[in-house]
Amino acid sequence: MRYTTVIDVTEIADVWRNPNISRLYFFMALKCGYHDDDRDILKISLRSLAAQASLTISATRHALKVLESLQLVTQEK
Repeated sequence: MRYTTVIDVTEIADVWRNPNISRLYFFMALKCGYHDDDRDILKISLRSLAAQASLTISATRHALKVLESLQLVTQEK
């Protein structure tokens, strides 16, 4: 078991009111690394992310777009 820190997204209506977006945000927060070399990094494909979070690929793309626009996540190629 480990602990992680997340931003309180209940104050961000675009995230909190959409269950798919909040689900993906919390899933990613729980799955990201916590060691010094991989802290806050999640290396996963879009399809795997969608499948593991139990979302469609379209819903995952939309959620990532919203989370990126609010600067809650960033994507590296």
